[in-house]
Amino acid sequence: KLGLARIALEQKQYQKAIDEINGSREAFTEPQQQADALFVVAAAQHKLAGDNRDKLQDAAIAYMRVVAHFPDSLLAGEALVQTAAIMEALGEQKKALALYQQAAAEYPASGAKSHVQRLENGG
Repeated sequence: KLGLARIALEQKQYQKAIDEINGSREAFTEPQQQADALFVVAAAQHKLAGDNRDKLQDAAIAYMRVVAHFPDSLLAGEALVQTAAIMEALGEQKKALALYQQAAAEYPASGAKSHVQRLENGG
């Protein structure tokens, strides 16, 4: 089911991806599966949000669940970066910078360092 949800996400069938995860929650017993499932839901919510501030904030919270519950997951850094990108899109530059800095420090492979430099240089 996780694979089907990822395929739906890649095919831009965002609601289907969410439905696949929600319909199979009990099947995700391993921590990495659970982190993946949370990330897929967050990513789908992010794509469905468009420019809706409330929905973007909900997507940011969904990404932060990955970080909070699975900080050792390979997806935690990407979740922080995506949360920062949402904050940036919402005009919350200080929050975005803090999240990018956290991602750069805790998850160097996340690529957040370039975002930190960009925001620190006023861009």
